[in-house]
Amino acid sequence: MYLEKEKYDQMVKEISEHKGFGKRNPVDIGMECGYPEEDVLEMLKMLSEKVDKKETKREQDKYYFMLQRGDKGFIVSVDINTWSAKVVKNIPGTNIISANQWHIGKWQIKNHIFVWTLERNKNFVQTESDGFLYWENLETGDQVKISIDFKIQSLLITDNEIIVIPEYYDRGDEIIGYGFDGSIRKKQIDYWGGDWLLEGEDKFYGISSQSICCIDKKFENQKKLWDIGSNITANMSMVAAGFDEGDFYCYRWKQISTGLLSFGNQYDKFTESKGVKTSISGFSSCYDISLHQMYPLEGITTKNYLLFQRKICRRNDLSVVCTFNRHLDINNNNGGSIVGVYDKDIFIGVCEDKYKEDILMKIDLRKENTPVILPIDLIDS
Repeated sequence: MYLEKEKYDQMVKEISEHKGFGKRNPVDIGMECGYPEEDVLEMLKMLSEKVDKKETKREQDKYYFMLQRGDKGFIVSVDINTWSAKVVKNIPGTNIISANQWHIGKWQIKNHIFVWTLERNKNFVQTESDGFLYWENLETGDQVKISIDFKIQSLLITDNEIIVIPEYYDRGDEIIGYGFDGSIRKKQIDYWGGDWLLEGEDKFYGISSQSICCIDKKFENQKKLWDIGSNITANMSMVAAGFDEGDFYCYRWKQISTGLLSFGNQYDKFTESKGVKTSISGFSSCYDISLHQMYPLEGITTKNYLLFQRKICRRNDLSVVCTFNRHLDINNNNGGSIVGVYDKDIFIGVCEDKYKEDILMKIDLRKENTPVILPIDLIDS
C-alpha cells in the first residue's frame, strides 16, 4: 500500500484539527472523516517512521568521509562532539591508474553505510567492472557483495536499501532496489536520463544538467518535472538541486543576450510545489560560472544555511558567508563526500587545498566565519 503525499498531508491535517484529537483514537477520527481504516493505519505508520527518522538524524554524532591521496583512498570517521578524525578503512584509490589495478568506481557514503564498485582500465577510454556491488557497515565491519552484470549509472543509499539505475545500452532503462535484508525489487521504466539520484519524502529524483525526473518509492508514477534538453538553440543547464523544508528545488543557468555581441547570465529557480520562478538575482553570487559545463551539484541544507557548489549562503537572502572548496568527484552520487548537520548549522566535507590535495574541512557557523582543517594522520595509514 502506498499513500500519495497530498492524501497523506490532507489526512494529517483533518485528523489533527478534529475537535476530538488528543482525546479519541485517531483511527476512529480518520474513519469519521471518511477515510478507510487501512489508509489511516498506513498514515499513522508513515508518521511514526518520519518521527523516528528525525530522532535518528538529530542524535547522530559520527560521520564518515572518503579522501584520496595519489593512488590511495581512506575512509575517515569524524566525531562532532570532540572533532577527532581517524582513519577507519583503507581502500583502493579513486584515480584511474594502471591497467591491472582495481580502483573505486561509483560510490557513496550515508551515515555508516559505504557502497562502492571496483573498476580498472580496459583501454584508454573504457573501464571494466569486477561484476559486484559492495556495501559495508562501517560501524560493525559487516560486508556484503551483490553480483551485477551491468555498469552503474547512479546509486543512492536509503535507510533500508540501495537504489540503482543501471547503465544499459540494449535492455532499456530500469530501477533496482537492493534491500539490506537481501531482498531485490526492480522495475522497467521509461527513459530516465538522470545522472544522479536524490531521495525525497515519497519520491526518488533523477538529476542531470538537462532534465529533472522523478518516480515514487513504489517505482510507479514516473514523470519529468523539468526538461531543457529540447531547446537546442539555448545555452543553458541545471546547476544545483536539493531540498528546502522538504520541497524539491533546482536552479538553472541560462546565457542571455544583453547586446549585439554581449551576453549575460540569468538564473531561474524551479520548485516542485510552485513551478518556475525566473531571474533569481541573488543566486549569481553563489554560483561559479566556470563550473557550468559540469553536472548539477547537490545543494546541502542546514537550519539557516545552504551550500551551493562551493559557496555557503544564508537561506533567507542567499548572501554568501564563505567559500567551502568541496572536492568534486563525478563518481560519487552528490559530487563528493560532504554533509550538513541540520540543527547545528555545521558543514563537514572533503575539500581541496591549494595543491589540489584532499583535506577534511569543517565549519560550525554558530562559532566560526571560515572553514578550518581537521587534522588526520594519513601518512602511516
